[in-house]
Amino acid sequence: MTKETLYRLVDLKEGEEKAVGLFIGYSFFMGVAVAIFYTATTSLFLHSFEKTMLPKAYIVGGLMVYVLGWFTSYIQKKVRFSSLVSGLIYFLMISVTGLLLCYQFSDIKWFIFFLFIWNRIFVFVNGITFWSTASRIFNLQQGKRLFGLISAGEVISSILSYFSVPLLLRFLATDQLLYLAAGAVVACIFLMSTIVARYKNELSGVGSEVTFAEGKDTRTWKDFLQNPYYVLLFLVAMMPVVGLFFVDFMFAIESKNVFPDNELLASFLGVFFGFCALVEISIKTALYGKLIRRFGLKLAISLLPLTLLFSVTLAVGYGMFNGTTALFFAFIVLSRFFMSSVRKSIHEPSFQLLLQPIMGYERAVLQSRIEGGPKAIGNIVPGLLLLLLTSFSFVGMVEIAAFFLLILIVWYYLSLKIQVEYRNVLGTLLEKSQETFQQGRDLYAQIGRRIVRDKKAPILNYEGSNFDFIVKLAASSRVPDRILAAELLRESGRYFAYRHLIALINDPDCDVKKAALLAAGEIRKPELWPLLINHLATDRFHQSAAYALISVGEPVVRELSRAFTRSGGNTTVQLRLLRILRQIGGPSVLKFLRSVMNYPDVLIRDEVFESLKCLSYHVNSTERSFIASEIEDRIALLVWIMASQRDLEKYPPWSPIHVALDREKRRLIPKLFTLLSLLPGVQSFDFISEKLLSDDEETYGYLLEVMNMTLPEEWKNNLIMLFEDKPLSERLRQCEPFYPHANLSPEERLKNIINRHFSRISCWLKVMALDELTRIPGDHTLILAAHAISPDEIMAETSLYTLHRTNRVRFDELQAVIQQQKDSFHSRIIFKVESSPGNHDLMIHKVWVLRQTELMAALHEDELLPVACSLFTYKTEEGPLPDFALRGQHENFVMVMAAGSMVVSWPDGREQILETFDTLELSREQLDQVRIWLRETSEIYCIDGQKINAVLPESFIEEDQRQAVGEVSSEEVL
Repeated sequence: MTKETLYRLVDLKEGEEKAVGLFIGYSFFMGVAVAIFYTATTSLFLHSFEKTMLPKAYIVGGLMVYVLGWFTSYIQKKVRFSSLVSGLIYFLMISVTGLLLCYQFSDIKWFIFFLFIWNRIFVFVNGITFWSTASRIFNLQQGKRLFGLISAGEVISSILSYFSVPLLLRFLATDQLLYLAAGAVVACIFLMSTIVARYKNELSGVGSEVTFAEGKDTRTWKDFLQNPYYVLLFLVAMMPVVGLFFVDFMFAIESKNVFPDNELLASFLGVFFGFCALVEISIKTALYGKLIRRFGLKLAISLLPLTLLFSVTLAVGYGMFNGTTALFFAFIVLSRFFMSSVRKSIHEPSFQLLLQPIMGYERAVLQSRIEGGPKAIGNIVPGLLLLLLTSFSFVGMVEIAAFFLLILIVWYYLSLKIQVEYRNVLGTLLEKSQETFQQGRDLYAQIGRRIVRDKKAPILNYEGSNFDFIVKLAASSRVPDRILAAELLRESGRYFAYRHLIALINDPDCDVKKAALLAAGEIRKPELWPLLINHLATDRFHQSAAYALISVGEPVVRELSRAFTRSGGNTTVQLRLLRILRQIGGPSVLKFLRSVMNYPDVLIRDEVFESLKCLSYHVNSTERSFIASEIEDRIALLVWIMASQRDLEKYPPWSPIHVALDREKRRLIPKLFTLLSLLPGVQSFDFISEKLLSDDEETYGYLLEVMNMTLPEEWKNNLIMLFEDKPLSERLRQCEPFYPHANLSPEERLKNIINRHFSRISCWLKVMALDELTRIPGDHTLILAAHAISPDEIMAETSLYTLHRTNRVRFDELQAVIQQQKDSFHSRIIFKVESSPGNHDLMIHKVWVLRQTELMAALHEDELLPVACSLFTYKTEEGPLPDFALRGQHENFVMVMAAGSMVVSWPDGREQILETFDTLELSREQLDQVRIWLRETSEIYCIDGQKINAVLPESFIEEDQRQAVGEVSSEEVL
């Protein structure tokens, strides 16, 4: 069996083997200690005391665990968690050894009583040292995969230990077995010391930490009981302990009746619990992970009470008519089998998942409280009940089993209740996280919020300014006058005010034009709407025009719908129209969006889907089939991207092709969950898609759990398998039956990416694949020539540049054909390629440089292509930057240091140093005021500020513009 096969069999991921190995070793020796200690002390107790002492032992054991739990909670506030864990194990070893020596030298049977009680101390210490430590080191998704595996060591050792008891009893007395248990605890001390040393950062929390989920330290019992989820955890943690004592009591009494001899009873217990452990390890290693992935916590947390309901019901039904005969004993043995196998292999690991939404230190505090609180009470309550029941002479095993049946019904109800609360806690946690998470960039959403704010703000109010005065301002030669005229026309209320606004909208001054466009939205005259829509095609004024159209609201929807139809082919304008419609909202907008849901352009379709989601629309039965096919297409595309990542694994993760594939996946995932949000009866999945793209592994685990609970059944399993915490090849293997994909060589996969249609993937991914392909030895003339005549500029430029370097003959042939066809677009590209000595003048390099800047780092490369097409490149020597380099008609510039460095001296004496990939924004006025000195030979990109605003919008209405208008007095105008 290969290493990869073994890892896949046990759901182990590369890099986890050391941590898993340490925990398996610890659980192995702890399993030896628990198994031998339990078998020996139980046998000694049953033959030293009457059955009425069992409930008393349960009560005393519960009180001791409660006191130890309280003391542990107190100490945990004062010391590091790692110190607490080490202290508990040392306490266990010293106490067990001390009691054993006292019994050996005194032969007082009450030491057997306390040794039997110490079984509960073993359980308490194991709960803190093992499960709390594992919960700090492994996140939720790792826990789902590994909690069953890391506790498998305990099961293996239990099998060996239990089955070894009959053999050991040939050489040792029953009480001498306890020395073996003490030796196993010593091995646990060594392994836990290794774990603490290796993971000291994860285990270094102290009492000063606070909970992530609640934002405060809920350490008091009052706070604990005020949280409904914690109360349910309390009860669900207590019920297995209550059930264990009831089943253990019936099992112990009936076993003593069947096996009266001390050694014979110990041998039976060893064989029985060895068989239970054998079944337990089979479930843990082969079934637990698959069960959790398939059914989640729905079945796992309810399975134990369900199986016990089955066996105890049979026992009560049979015992009512036949008494406590052999078959009754068999049903009790079956109940004890369920309590051992199902509890340890499924219920306990699943219960740990219920603690995962509670973050950091709070989880450790709660774990300690559960061990010392609910589980301690779980010792006391059944002890009191059994003591009460056995005090009546008419109450036998059948009546006790019937009483336990009622407890099981309550237990099953609580297991269902906590699943609902668990979902609520996960949802609340993610919603709180989402509040602080930056949302996507939607310029027109910002515009909508700005309109709401502006309506609350005070408006200009020039009393006594008659309409003739405003008309005079509109015809003034001074720019401030015309800006003020636009503001006053907005508030004038005169019917013919729109005529004068038309002239101002066509004003040559940009500030006047913007003010007039903003005012047109308040006037709401239909005569102005075509002018506003026309300005959506401009980079400089589309934001002001959008503000005006959103201000108009519902009345302009029909005109916008017609403009969308007329703008076919102009994707930019159509996208802007859709975003404006989304901000307006209403029934008429929904009607229009539904009519264009199946638009042929995929970019437009995606924007329509996003708009419908933002308007909380859910498709009807007729539209559902179309949305379902879109979802299937997106999932298939996601699988294709993952298959590409697998086939190109030989490239390092930071290589351009892998970065491009990852960014492609990040673009696709939100679109996929937008489509899912449109399905009837489901909620928005914004927080899932946003968090899946984050690097927070802890939150990532919660998301997969929420997906398991909230995604539509039709796509749940297919989607979850794509995001599971498994190797990429394993995830692809799982989805192969549903989404077939080819396994290609790196060269074949690169060609597959290059030939993928533009409507399915980004242009940048295709360019990166083409660039990587040319680095592979071989003749790539055919594919280069095919894409040299691409309508996409960057694809054609990259292909022609590579052909020019590698196959000049084929390049000349293509050049002749292009010139013959009078193809000016490709002729311009050929001229650029022939005149460029290196690739620094190519768009592929310019886009790469822009992406390295902090200003544009968040943008996708496809969004930067229009910027790269329009920028000007200046290469200058050391010295002052020539003035001519930046002169032009632009209002403001963004300078990008593509290479080199420079010093900018401001009028106030400040000096600003720009290194490679730094940016500087300058207005036309500032350009005349600053002094720029190049420190070395440099390359500078000069970009029109409006081009930047088109892809990276900031505040589209300058606050100082409104203030400047407000500060203009009527006397100054006159």
